[in-house]
Amino acid sequence: MKNPQFVSSAMEHLDLNLDGCVSLREWLISMKTTFDKSEAACKTALKMHEKGERKEKRAQAEYN
Repeated sequence: MKNPQFVSSAMEHLDLNLDGCVSLREWLISMKTTFDKSEAACKTALKMHEKGERKEKRAQAEYN
């Protein structure tokens, strides 16, 4: 998510109502579409999200 081009491209695909935010509904639609195409890709996305959450929690713990 550090690559601006990736973020821009992701927003184009996720932000269906073009309000500049990705709602839970938009996210779920995207994940369902991804899952229907490739369950493995959806699992990979989940693992990446979990990894990011763990990294953020570690950073917060170090900060406090």
